Amino acid sequence: MFKATMISTVALVLCSFTARVMAFDHPGHMTTAAIAFAEIERERADLIDVVGMLCLAHPDPAPFWVATDDAKGKVRICRMFIEAAHRPDDSKFTNNDRLTWHTARWPVIAKDAPPEAKAAAAVRRGKPIGQGLEALGLIYGMISNVESSPIRTVSL
Repeated sequence: MFKATMISTVALVLCSFTARVMAFDHPGHMTTAAIAFAEIERERADLIDVVGMLCLAHPDPAPFWVATDDAKGKVRICRMFIEAAHRPDDSKFTNNDRLTWHTARWPVIAKDAPPEAKAAAAVRRGKPIGQGLEALGLIYGMISNVESSPIRTVSL
């Protein structure tokens, strides 16, 4: 009993000193992008150069050039891809903001939730809030279209 109480107390004290966890701030997005890049490289290595061209076709490519430093080849493209990961956050509340494209969130409703919460979730009929999945499909369709080039795709 004493040991369990001591462990709980230590855990509580340690947690009180931690900063707020922000998994989806810039480092969180960039870490996710690094993992995604490794998956793209493993599953679809033919898309690596396309990813690089898309980054360079961005209307504001300067941050991508800074992120690459003097890197070459896949390392250079990976750095640009990672830099691009937080661009949607950087564009919030600007003319380029696509806020509904940023997420797809499904409600989690407890069994004892108020009837209003259950009704609000039921109205959605299993569909998420946000258009992240639709945006991903649109972007994938543009990138995978053999008749389009990354330069023309970005300018749409």
